[in-house]
Amino acid sequence: MTISFLQLGCSIKKIEPISVVEVCKIAIDATFSFDKALNDGDTLFLEFPKDLNLSNNDRDSLLNYFMDKYKLKISISSLDYLTKKENLSPDHPNLKNFLIGISKIQYKNRKTFIVESFKYKGMLAAINIETVFEYKEGRWICNGSRITSES
Repeated sequence: MTISFLQLGCSIKKIEPISVVEVCKIAIDATFSFDKALNDGDTLFLEFPKDLNLSNNDRDSLLNYFMDKYKLKISISSLDYLTKKENLSPDHPNLKNFLIGISKIQYKNRKTFIVESFKYKGMLAAINIETVFEYKEGRWICNGSRITSES
């Protein structure tokens, strides 16, 4: 799957697509780099919105990329599943490991989109991140990431 746009002007120019796998890699890497105290555990769980329609090859590519990069066990899961599995409560507020997920991709215009992501360690240990992608000089670039909320 790729994310693509058309550039309108005197003539229609195609803006080169960026693969959803590349978007996920950049956004999750950016999220991983914030608040490293939340990176506690030997397993990183990843969550992706269903509307990304990741293929099995896409998922495998992402799992292998993050295993090689971070030297952690990597698994795809959901926040709902993990909170139920580990019985999170005020007495047990944190996961044994941590979860990074992509919440949504918001298109601003044909040359800009924002990926909203999060890192979750527990009920009182979570952050939300916004990563901006822009199309400049014939290619997509990450134009920065920032924390939008934290607990």
